[in-house]
Parts: sequence; C-alpha cells; structure tokens
Amino acid sequence: MESSDIEGTNDLFVTCTFQDEIQETDTHFRSLDGNGSFNWRMVFKTKVPVKDPTLTFKVYDKDLLVLEDYLASTSFSIEKYLEEVHEGDFGTKLFLGT
Repeated sequence: MESSDIEGTNDLFVTCTFQDEIQETDTHFRSLDGNGSFNWRMVFKTKVPVKDPTLTFKVYDKDLLVLEDYLASTSFSIEKYLEEVHEGDFGTKLFLGT
C-alpha cells in the first residue's frame, strides 16, 4: 500500500457500520507498510431478526488538515450468526473473531 502522506507513512483507522450505527477504532500511527495492529471491540445492540445483517468495514488514513484518505473496504453478512443467536437463549452475546 503506497502512502500519500509526505513522510511516507499511513495513520490507519477503521470504521465499522451495522444498520445505521458507525463505530471507529483508535488510530495506528506511522504504518510504513500499510499494516495496522488493532485490539478493538465494537459492540452493536440489535434485535433479531435484522433487516440488513451486513457489517461494513472501511480503512482510512487519518490526516490533520484535510479529509481522511479512503484506502479500502469490505462487507459481509452475519445473518447466519444472528439466526443462531435468535434460536438460542435470550440475551446471548455474539462474538465474531478469534
């Protein structure tokens, strides 16, 4: 990933959108190779069934004086996971990841 910053690094942060809610990670400063390390949990409260069970992640390069640079994005459905929670006990929490 090539940097557009003068110093040749990226200050990475990630947003995640679920339904109409957007959450944002902290910033991983001075990434030389486009890799960032995030230890971040995003918690979205919802009721099942969900009309649009899609998580959308976007990666940006944070800039101080201008708008952030958009770098990448991905989206995926969590419908099957929400169905499993819906069929289980009330109040169950769903954790995605390792």
